[in-house]
Amino acid sequence: MKNVKDLRITGIDASRPPRIRKEPYIDLVFKLSDRVTKEWCQDFTALFSNEKYSVKIDPVDCMYIETWVRTMDEIPGHLELLQAKVTECNLIVLNRETERLRQVASGNAVLQGEDGAQGELNRIIANLDFK
Repeated sequence: MKNVKDLRITGIDASRPPRIRKEPYIDLVFKLSDRVTKEWCQDFTALFSNEKYSVKIDPVDCMYIETWVRTMDEIPGHLELLQAKVTECNLIVLNRETERLRQVASGNAVLQGEDGAQGELNRIIANLDFK
């Protein structure tokens, strides 16, 4: 995933167009703008635990949101909900990453506080840039 802030739904999966089933329901598969992490998939799916319609994202390809609605009239509203949940999930991931970086920085500050050769080594290691 390049940048979670830019992640969005870009359209319908061309290889799996919407289908009306006799049950009655309509299968929908939406394509994301970029492949997401398995963690993002889990977070996104969890956001739908109390919603009317379920969603599924294959943890292998991590690129398509599979869902359904009962009537054609529900499709625009369901897409709006999906888009809002994508944005919410992106914020969850960004907040988690910010917290992780804060904890790393806090740990590095503790390491840098030591004296002598060990303190110098800790400061060098803490300042390494792993791009």
